[in-house]
Amino acid sequence: MKSRRRKAATSRDRVRTEIRDALFPRSLWRVQDAKPEAVLFAMFDGIGRIECRVEWSALRDRAVADGTEANDIAGTFKRHRRTIEQIASEQFDAGKQTPVIGSEQLARQNP
Repeated sequence: MKSRRRKAATSRDRVRTEIRDALFPRSLWRVQDAKPEAVLFAMFDGIGRIECRVEWSALRDRAVADGTEANDIAGTFKRHRRTIEQIASEQFDAGKQTPVIGSEQLARQNP
């Protein structure tokens, strides 16, 4: 009885591995394990889409300056979204095609 269960479990594990390998080739495993570096968002200039990013470290630093949880990246982004979009807009207007907001820009803003 135990032998059948063990064989069934082994067979299920093999099938799961085959499915995982088919859907997520080994070449993508490193991407899945990568740590996030930035929050991506978009703005629009007329009909054109402008890809923007705010560095993860900038959001963490801003959260610490606000006295909130440093790992609440989404909450910090939501609280400061207008400011982040304003900074990105200023960078784009100054000629930067892909605005990137770092700690130094976000830290200058009042909480």
